[in-house]
Amino acid sequence: MVTKSRFEGFTDGILVIIFTIMILEFKVPNSSHITAILKQFPYFISYSIGWLFLGKPGTTISISPAKFTE
Repeated sequence: MVTKSRFEGFTDGILVIIFTIMILEFKVPNSSHITAILKQFPYFISYSIGWLFLGKPGTTISISPAKFTE
């Protein structure tokens, strides 16, 4: 039987790997000009959408009562 803490740890580890890969898509702008920074905006939007679909359910899994042994 899988304990609740092992399941939470496994889930958290998977989410950390996914979010690390997602954040690596952000590139350092060549200049500090606003147009160079705004070119990264689509990556920010995709990261935000990814957080809504992956991060929010991940946090509810960790705090919801589960049917696992302690």
